[in-house]
Amino acid sequence: MPHSGPNDLRLNLGGPGILVFGATGTIGGAVLRNLAERDVAVKAVVRSPERAAALGVPDVGTVVADLADPASLTAAVRDADGVFVATPASPEQVRLETALVDAVAAAPGPPHLVKLAALGYDAGPPDEIIALGANHARVVQHMQAVGVRHTVLAPSGFMANLAGSAATIRAEGVLYGSSGDGGLSWVDPADVGAVAAHVLTTPGHDGASYDVTGPEILDHDAVARRLSAALGRPVRYVDVPSQAYRQNLESVGLPPWLAAALTELQELYRAHGAEVVTDEVEKATGRRATDLDTWLAAHRDAFA
Repeated sequence: MPHSGPNDLRLNLGGPGILVFGATGTIGGAVLRNLAERDVAVKAVVRSPERAAALGVPDVGTVVADLADPASLTAAVRDADGVFVATPASPEQVRLETALVDAVAAAPGPPHLVKLAALGYDAGPPDEIIALGANHARVVQHMQAVGVRHTVLAPSGFMANLAGSAATIRAEGVLYGSSGDGGLSWVDPADVGAVAAHVLTTPGHDGASYDVTGPEILDHDAVARRLSAALGRPVRYVDVPSQAYRQNLESVGLPPWLAAALTELQELYRAHGAEVVTDEVEKATGRRATDLDTWLAAHRDAFA
């Protein structure tokens, strides 16, 4: 389904506006900032009033609700025009997000629900795809089953995830991974936020699923070379066998289920299963998706 153009007439959002679940996270925060820059009402959903301080977006209202508390969700979404949800991977992700789907389905209207998924979540039945994608697939199936108005955004790997390797890049000049020469189309979280804001404020997206990617495919070795150029010092990529990669993740404190899921994701990259480039950012914003060199220049201090 095509996007409306970036300058097309926006929706008449007559209610209290748009709610952002996950607004204190990287992607939810990007969505919140993009919506706050537009002439629409937007509120961040937080689990407690104290969490509002972590938003980093001035003059944005908040709603207190918790995905683990269905009653709070019912009250939060009752009069919303739109809802965005992004939650971190967890064993509870499907339960928490389907609770929100049910609350949205029961609301008057109901509001338009935009869900953050992951590239490849729709590559097959949930039991036949990687765990991180399967969780999203199950939530999307539930959205379809209950009939809520919805749109799915499925980004590729986030450039911001590279910050998780900042310590070894600074100390050793090494970017570790387990993806071989498999590449992915790294995407700037700010671009995902811009696409989400567009989808939430323009018509024509009901039932759509958009793969949101960066402008080029880069394997981890190419990323290391880009880091070298940006930092002005050598950074090399070290490829680690899958079993050792998983063990290393567990050794730094990741729970076994997450270490296994992230290793499985690296194996997908190694098999060249994420080498997709789309123009969804350009269709939504009218500009080319941010490239890695530009993102690294803006975030150089994180690695210096």
